[in-house]
Amino acid sequence: MPSSRDASGAVEAARRLYRLRRLRDAEFGPELFGEPAWDLLLDLFIGRGQNRPLPPITANAAAVIPSAQAAPYITKLQECGLVETLCRGQSPSTSLVTLSDSGFERMTALLLGES
Repeated sequence: MPSSRDASGAVEAARRLYRLRRLRDAEFGPELFGEPAWDLLLDLFIGRGQNRPLPPITANAAAVIPSAQAAPYITKLQECGLVETLCRGQSPSTSLVTLSDSGFERMTALLLGES
Protein backbone atom coordinates (compact mmCIF):
# COMPACT_ATOMS: atom_id res chain seq x y z
CA MET A 1 0.00 0.00 0.00
CA PRO A 2 1.39 3.46 -0.86
CA SER A 3 2.53 5.65 2.01
CA SER A 4 0.27 8.57 2.93
CA ARG A 5 2.93 10.98 1.63
CA ASP A 6 3.07 9.20 -1.74
CA ALA A 7 -0.72 9.08 -1.90
CA SER A 8 -0.94 12.79 -1.05
CA GLY A 9 1.38 13.69 -3.94
CA ALA A 10 -0.56 11.44 -6.28
CA VAL A 11 -3.89 12.97 -5.20
CA GLU A 12 -2.51 16.44 -5.97
CA ALA A 13 -1.35 15.20 -9.40
CA ALA A 14 -4.85 13.81 -10.01
CA ARG A 15 -6.41 17.16 -9.06
CA ARG A 16 -4.14 18.97 -11.53
CA LEU A 17 -4.97 16.49 -14.30
CA TYR A 18 -8.69 16.76 -13.62
CA ARG A 19 -8.58 20.59 -13.62
CA LEU A 20 -6.57 20.53 -16.86
CA ARG A 21 -9.17 18.28 -18.46
CA ARG A 22 -11.97 20.68 -17.52
CA LEU A 23 -9.94 23.63 -18.86
CA ARG A 24 -9.30 21.67 -22.05
CA ASP A 25 -13.04 21.04 -22.43
CA ALA A 26 -13.77 24.73 -21.91
CA GLU A 27 -11.17 25.76 -24.48
CA PHE A 28 -11.77 23.18 -27.20
CA GLY A 29 -15.23 21.85 -26.37
CA PRO A 30 -16.11 18.59 -24.68
CA GLU A 31 -17.19 16.92 -27.91
CA LEU A 32 -13.62 16.88 -29.23
CA PHE A 33 -12.24 14.75 -26.40
CA GLY A 34 -13.94 12.06 -24.38
CA GLU A 35 -12.57 9.71 -21.79
CA PRO A 36 -15.32 9.19 -19.20
CA ALA A 37 -13.65 6.17 -17.59
CA TRP A 38 -10.47 8.20 -16.98
CA ASP A 39 -12.47 11.11 -15.55
CA LEU A 40 -14.25 8.66 -13.24
CA LEU A 41 -10.96 7.12 -12.12
CA LEU A 42 -9.43 10.54 -11.42
CA ASP A 43 -12.43 11.72 -9.41
CA LEU A 44 -12.73 8.46 -7.48
CA PHE A 45 -8.98 8.52 -6.81
CA ILE A 46 -9.23 12.03 -5.39
CA GLY A 47 -12.21 10.98 -3.28
CA ARG A 48 -10.41 7.89 -2.00
CA GLY A 49 -7.34 10.00 -1.17
CA GLN A 50 -9.60 12.17 0.98
CA ASN A 51 -11.31 9.09 2.47
CA ARG A 52 -14.52 10.21 0.76
CA PRO A 53 -16.48 7.61 -1.22
CA LEU A 54 -18.85 9.20 -3.72
CA PRO A 55 -22.50 8.73 -4.56
CA PRO A 56 -22.75 7.43 -8.14
CA ILE A 57 -24.46 10.65 -9.26
CA THR A 58 -21.41 12.67 -8.12
CA ALA A 59 -19.07 10.32 -9.93
CA ASN A 60 -21.23 10.67 -13.05
CA ALA A 61 -20.96 14.44 -12.88
CA ALA A 62 -17.17 14.13 -12.72
CA ALA A 63 -17.21 12.29 -16.03
CA VAL A 64 -19.33 15.11 -17.49
CA ILE A 65 -21.83 12.65 -18.93
CA PRO A 66 -25.39 11.71 -17.97
CA SER A 67 -25.77 9.00 -15.34
CA ALA A 68 -27.29 6.58 -17.87
CA GLN A 69 -24.07 6.80 -19.88
CA ALA A 70 -21.79 6.62 -16.82
CA ALA A 71 -23.31 3.44 -15.37
CA PRO A 72 -21.69 1.13 -17.97
CA TYR A 73 -18.30 2.72 -17.28
CA ILE A 74 -18.68 2.17 -13.54
CA THR A 75 -19.75 -1.43 -14.19
CA LYS A 76 -16.70 -2.01 -16.43
CA LEU A 77 -14.37 -0.48 -13.83
CA GLN A 78 -15.92 -2.80 -11.23
CA GLU A 79 -15.41 -5.81 -13.51
CA CYS A 80 -11.74 -4.81 -13.86
CA GLY A 81 -11.40 -4.73 -10.07
CA LEU A 82 -10.67 -0.99 -9.98
CA VAL A 83 -13.90 0.24 -8.37
CA GLU A 84 -16.20 -1.11 -5.70
CA THR A 85 -19.66 -0.19 -4.50
CA LEU A 86 -20.32 0.36 -0.82
CA CYS A 87 -23.92 -0.13 0.30
CA ARG A 88 -25.22 2.16 3.05
CA GLY A 89 -28.70 0.71 3.25
CA GLN A 90 -31.39 -1.19 1.44
CA SER A 91 -31.83 1.26 -1.42
CA PRO A 92 -29.39 1.39 -4.36
CA SER A 93 -29.75 5.17 -4.23
CA THR A 94 -27.82 5.20 -0.96
CA SER A 95 -24.81 3.32 -2.34
CA LEU A 96 -21.36 4.87 -2.70
CA VAL A 97 -18.56 4.09 -5.13
CA THR A 98 -14.85 4.15 -4.38
CA LEU A 99 -11.64 2.84 -5.81
CA SER A 100 -10.72 -0.62 -4.67
CA ASP A 101 -7.41 -1.08 -2.86
CA SER A 102 -5.94 -2.37 -6.12
CA GLY A 103 -7.35 0.58 -8.09
CA PHE A 104 -5.93 3.04 -5.58
CA GLU A 105 -2.49 1.40 -5.62
CA ARG A 106 -2.40 1.26 -9.42
CA MET A 107 -3.54 4.89 -9.81
CA THR A 108 -0.99 6.04 -7.21
CA ALA A 109 1.81 4.27 -9.06
CA LEU A 110 0.66 5.68 -12.39
CA LEU A 111 0.32 9.26 -11.12
CA LEU A 112 3.75 9.07 -9.47
CA GLY A 113 5.28 7.70 -12.66
CA GLU A 114 6.10 4.36 -11.05
CA SER A 115 4.09 2.09 -13.35
